Amino acid sequence: MRWVAVVLTSGSLAILPHFAKAADPPLLAAFKQFCVDTKADRVAVEAAAIGAGGKPQSSENQVPGIAASASWEVALQGHTYKVSTGTQSPEANRDVQTVSCGVESPVDEDDASISAIRAWAGVPASHSFSDVMLIEIYDFQDNGQQHSALPSNDAAFHELEIAGKVWALGLMRSPTSTNVDLLHTVRARP
Repeated sequence: MRWVAVVLTSGSLAILPHFAKAADPPLLAAFKQFCVDTKADRVAVEAAAIGAGGKPQSSENQVPGIAASASWEVALQGHTYKVSTGTQSPEANRDVQTVSCGVESPVDEDDASISAIRAWAGVPASHSFSDVMLIEIYDFQDNGQQHSALPSNDAAFHELEIAGKVWALGLMRSPTSTNVDLLHTVRARP
């Protein structure tokens, strides 16, 4: 067992035991570090990627429907990933927009990584397609501690959008690559 020193909000110093947790599979670890922990916020994703030694893969560009996007090549736990971020332009008469973060692996990731990502979603897939490539979409609301299904009522759904609680996870797996994307609906910036 290791011990860790923690400074409490009162200013006191506490020495607490630190229990090691099982490490996440590499793809899930990268997804959490670059997309979940940053809440898919473009500036935070960029800071996390650069902070991890990421090498820019594309410059800022203007793509129809995307206000800004960028990507970096990042090495984590012996794996190389492409981390991308973007902000979708708000649709006309909409007060919300979508920010996104994606992690692309140039290999077909192992089943443990895929299972761990599905478990992280915490809800059943909303949509699933399988041909040459497996595509699964998980739509959920984030309640702070857990994920739950989105309401079917349009007004309730819009309230969640305004509150920044609407999320989607996209999982795409082919014989040659695996992508995991996190999309977050937020109030549109003026």
